[in-house]
Amino acid sequence: MVVTNLDDPTTDLVIAELHGRGVPVVRFDSGDFPAYLSFSARIHQGGWEGELLRLNSW
Repeated sequence: MVVTNLDDPTTDLVIAELHGRGVPVVRFDSGDFPAYLSFSARIHQGGWEGELLRLNSW
């Protein structure tokens, strides 16, 4: 998960590199939280898991 604004050219390079290595990536703009995005996470013995939900249309 990459939290940044949508027009950050440095982040574009990092995401491209991660994609090139086969790493799944999701990017979202922190300015969209909490009006348009909701995030929840759970920690358990084997690690953690979470959900990122779009609440409304942009």
